Amino acid sequence: MVRNFIYILILIVSASCFGGNSAQKQTETKSVINKNPIQKVLPSPRVANYPNSDVKFSFELERAAKPDSVVLYLNHKRIGVVATDTTIHLPKDCKMGQIPFYFEAYNNGVGQKKIGALTILPKEAPENYTIKIIKSYPHDENSYTQGLIYKDGKLFESTGLNGESRLLLTDVESGKILKTKELSFEFFGEGIALTDDKIFMLTWENNKGFIFNAETFDKTGEFNYDGEGWGLTTDGKKLYQSDGSNRITVRSTENFKRESVIQVFDNNGPVIYLNELEWIENEIWANVYLSNKIVRIDPNTGKVNGVIDLDILTSKIRITEETDVMNGIAYDPQTKRIFVTGKKWNKLFQIEVVKQK
Repeated sequence: MVRNFIYILILIVSASCFGGNSAQKQTETKSVINKNPIQKVLPSPRVANYPNSDVKFSFELERAAKPDSVVLYLNHKRIGVVATDTTIHLPKDCKMGQIPFYFEAYNNGVGQKKIGALTILPKEAPENYTIKIIKSYPHDENSYTQGLIYKDGKLFESTGLNGESRLLLTDVESGKILKTKELSFEFFGEGIALTDDKIFMLTWENNKGFIFNAETFDKTGEFNYDGEGWGLTTDGKKLYQSDGSNRITVRSTENFKRESVIQVFDNNGPVIYLNELEWIENEIWANVYLSNKIVRIDPNTGKVNGVIDLDILTSKIRITEETDVMNGIAYDPQTKRIFVTGKKWNKLFQIEVVKQK
C-alpha cells in the first residue's frame, strides 16, 4: 500500500464553513474507473472545535492507482482539485454539527467518491444562568402547555393530549381564558407561532399542522410535514420547528416548506429533546424536555450559548398527580419580559435571567 500525501495549501474560508471554491478550476476529464482508487479518507481531528481550528483532510490511494485528478468537496461544496493533503481553517461563524465531505477521483471524466464526515463542536462550554422570579400569575391547571406566545397583555397558548388539545387566548393578569378553539380527538396539539394575523399550530404525530386567524381563531389553512411536531417559533420572517431531536428545521411562512436545518450542539455534543421554542433577542430559546432547563441557541451556527436552570420553579407550584414537566416560553419584546410555565402548572411566572458567577 503506497500513501500519496503531498502538502499544497491552506484554504481560508471566511464567509461560512466550506463555502469557497478553488481559485482556479482545473479540468476533470472523463473515463470509466473499474475500481475506486481511493481506499481511505481522513479528517484530522475527526471532531473539531471552533474558533481557530485547522482540520487536515487526506486520502490514501490504492497501490499503483493514478487518477487524472482528485477533487475535495466539503458540505456539498467544491473546494477544488487536490493531489495532496488539504488544510481547512474553521472561521468563527462556522455551523455546528456533522459536516459531510468526500474526495472524488477522476479518470477520463468519470469520478468515484469516498465519503467521510467531520463533527464540529463549540470550543467553549455554554454560560450558566439561574433565574429570579419577578411575579407569578394564575395559569389554567388543566392546560397541557405546548406553545406560548405573549401579545398585548394576553397569551396565545396551545395545549396537547388527545381530546384536550386546544388553542387558547388568556388574560395574563387574571389567567381567565378569553377564547378557545378545540382540535378534534385525533390530533395531539403541539407548538404555535404567530406571524402577522396567522397562528401556525403543529400536531405531534399526525404530520399535519393548522393555520388559524389570530383574531377569530377560524381555521384558514392546513399544511403537511414529515416527522414529529414539537415546538415552533418565528423571527418574523421564517418559522423554526423542533422535533424532539437536536435539529431545528427552518421553514417558509408561505407554505411551511423546509429551507434548512440547524444542528444544535454544545461543547460535549448534540443537545437533544428540544421542545417548546421562543425567539428572544436574536437567539432561539428552547425548553429541554424532561428537564427544568432552557438552552439559548445561536440560530446562525447552532451553538448553545447558555443554559438556564429553572429548578426553583417546581417548589412554587401546586403538585398534583397530573402536574408534568416545564414547557412554555413567551417574550414581550416591548418590555423585555420573559414568561414561563409548564404542563398542567397552576402558575405562570415572569422571570429575570441571572448569570451565574
